[in-house]
Amino acid sequence: KHYTLRLVAAHEIGHALGLSHSFEENSLMFPVYQQFDSNFSISNDDQEGIQSLYGKPDEKSRTTTSSSTTSTHVSDGLPIDNWCSGNFQTGCEGPDGDLYLFKDTHVWRYRARAKTGWDPQPKLIRERFPPLQDTTVTACVRSSTGYVYLFHKNDMWKVRTHWSIEGPHKVHGKNYPQSPRIALFHNNSIYLLQNDLVYSLNEFNYNRELGVH
Repeated sequence: KHYTLRLVAAHEIGHALGLSHSFEENSLMFPVYQQFDSNFSISNDDQEGIQSLYGKPDEKSRTTTSSSTTSTHVSDGLPIDNWCSGNFQTGCEGPDGDLYLFKDTHVWRYRARAKTGWDPQPKLIRERFPPLQDTTVTACVRSSTGYVYLFHKNDMWKVRTHWSIEGPHKVHGKNYPQSPRIALFHNNSIYLLQNDLVYSLNEFNYNRELGVH
């Protein structure tokens, strides 16, 4: 059976943002994979689900552009550029169900379950995930078993809780992409993406190379 990687990624991103499975068959979050047309749009059920977590679009949200700065305001009134500049390197659902975004040596947390929004300030990765020290995280993913996998170069950490972290494990596959940029999980396999390379490895046997696509 052929899968469209973008649809799988969008479904997993939905989980990372806090969405559960939907009973609506036209929903992106429907638990059984289905192929959508190229003109597919997000269903009302998906939209209502994400708005129940993050709120509806704020009419007061605005983007102000001047000759020197651009400030994007979110619904809680905090300007994003007070937190960071540039793009995040990766993000995923954490072991506690919250959303974590990684950039350089810092990590931002969105309290999805408590519905209290973003923490006021980021923390150092080593404070949230102590074994990583000053390591950057280039890819991360949460599996169906509840474990979260963090990647940096050919190192991988397996996170059950913030206080129970295994690793680093070395991934030695000959085709393993150094510092993968995207990680996805499907059918007990972790898929790592870098440029036009897709590398898959088994969740229960890290050095069992499943293939390069």
